[in-house]
Amino acid sequence: MPILVTDYTWTQTDTHITLVVPLKGKTLVPSAIYTSSTYIKANFPPFLFELDLLHSIDENESKAVIDGGILTFHLFKQKAGKWESLKCEIKDKSALKQRRDAAEKHMRENLKQIDEKRQLEKHERQREGVRQQMKSVYQKFVFHMVQCPRHATELYGLCQSLFCNFPISEFISVPQLIELFQLEEDERKKQRERQDRARASIDDHLQCGIKTEITSTQDQLKSSVPPVRQSGQIRVTFSHRPFKTPERETQKGEEEAWLARQAAARAAMASATKGSDDGIEHNSLWYIDKALNFFKTGDYESAINAYTSAITLDEKNGTIFSSRAAVHLRLQDYQACAADALKALSLLQPPCQANKQDRLKAHLRRAASLEALGDIQSACFDYRKALEICPNDGTIRDHLTRLASQSQD
Repeated sequence: MPILVTDYTWTQTDTHITLVVPLKGKTLVPSAIYTSSTYIKANFPPFLFELDLLHSIDENESKAVIDGGILTFHLFKQKAGKWESLKCEIKDKSALKQRRDAAEKHMRENLKQIDEKRQLEKHERQREGVRQQMKSVYQKFVFHMVQCPRHATELYGLCQSLFCNFPISEFISVPQLIELFQLEEDERKKQRERQDRARASIDDHLQCGIKTEITSTQDQLKSSVPPVRQSGQIRVTFSHRPFKTPERETQKGEEEAWLARQAAARAAMASATKGSDDGIEHNSLWYIDKALNFFKTGDYESAINAYTSAITLDEKNGTIFSSRAAVHLRLQDYQACAADALKALSLLQPPCQANKQDRLKAHLRRAASLEALGDIQSACFDYRKALEICPNDGTIRDHLTRLASQSQD
């Protein structure tokens, strides 16, 4: 709890109060000083100085000075006159809090007004700067109007559209502007007359030799055009490729391996469905779905048979081996469960995010079967692998701790 400072001194005039607070050898930063119209505070741990003033002060004119280990408040009264005391003696805490809140609200509104005033002044300065720049450019436009009378109208219209707020009379008089427009009109009239004379001369020259020139030009064009070529056909044949990509853009070895795997899969499916006339399209996914249904209904033997048929069609799928291991574990066939789980882990390579859950299940099922067979060390190994995959699983951690304590005993 802070120690309140009460050994302060103060003096006053009709308009001003000087309040001196000793800092007790502590350092006070300016940000730790708070001044409102009726409440002042300074925090320099472990000491705290706060005072509710009897009357209001002008917080904009008032200031605090830190010098020589002493904090001095220079407070300016809102209303001139002598104060009977410096401190406002209010015993009711709620009333005192309302008084402080009102002072703080008034201070915030005052700061907001000051900030808005500063922003307005800054905006006006920016507008004046832009105005001066525009005025400079406008002067250049008027200078070009005087130097180039032929474009006076165009430049004047551009000036009026870009700088409508600047009167042109500031830079050029009205008689001068009228004279510029008259010079422009005279120059354009002379230019039109020169163009008309040049056009008439060209027409007279062309009247004489235009027919002869056109005839000779047509004869030249006819003689320079080559004869039409005979039509023909080009036959193009393509070699057969199972893949749509051109041969130059693919790897022949990878294609052959993929085709071999596809042929093996089709042969396995044909062997598995040989003699079947039930009209069902048999594949590994169909058998997996049947196995799941058998497992849910408790028909574990049928589930094993369905998973075995799926493995016949897709013997490289580690997920099927892991699922069959779960059925063996439910039937308490721990040897078969451990073997299927090991096979699943060998197929689920390399480890990646896509096979993370399948690898976790395979490790847990193998660990459970090995624990049931009494191979505690191997079970601990699989639990550790499962914990590496899912380090936040408390159940796996508890199993590992229990088996580790059993192996030590």
